[in-house]
Amino acid sequence: MGDITSEFQSNIASVIATEARKIGAAVMFCVNSSARGVNALFGAIEMHVVDIPDIKRFDGIIIVPDTYGIDGMAEYIIEYFKREAQCPIISLRANTEGCYNVVGDDYNSQTEMIEHFINEHHFTRIAYMAGRLDLEDGRMRLQAYLDTMHKYG
Repeated sequence: MGDITSEFQSNIASVIATEARKIGAAVMFCVNSSARGVNALFGAIEMHVVDIPDIKRFDGIIIVPDTYGIDGMAEYIIEYFKREAQCPIISLRANTEGCYNVVGDDYNSQTEMIEHFINEHHFTRIAYMAGRLDLEDGRMRLQAYLDTMHKYG
C-alpha cells in the first residue's frame, strides 16, 4: 500500500488490522512513501520492499495498486505476487487481472448523486471538480457526470 499517512490508506490499514485482531490473524503491511520529485534511485530501491517478506507463507495478500507513489511500482508488485505468491491476491479499487477485485460502483453512485441534485433540488448548473484522471475511478465519475448532464440537457 502507498503512503500510510494518507487518510484513505490509514483507514484501510486500520480496518484490516482491527478485523484481523478479531479472528487472531497476523497482518503485515508493506508500505512505501511517495517518491515523486525525489531521486529516481530512491523509488527503484523502495519498490523492492515486497521482496523482503517470505510471501510463500502468506494466507492472503491485499494490494491497493492506485496508492503507490512510485512509477512502475504497481506493475512490479502485481507481477511479483502473481509469480511468487501461493495464496489469493485481493486488489482494492482497481480491476487487476489474476486477482480478486473489490471495486466500488463509481459510475452509478455519481449518476445517482447528480440526478438527486437535478430531480430533488432542481439544480441545473452543477460544477464537477475531477479527481485524478489517471485512475479508473476518477475517469468513471467524470464520465457519469458528463453522461448525466447530457441526459438532462
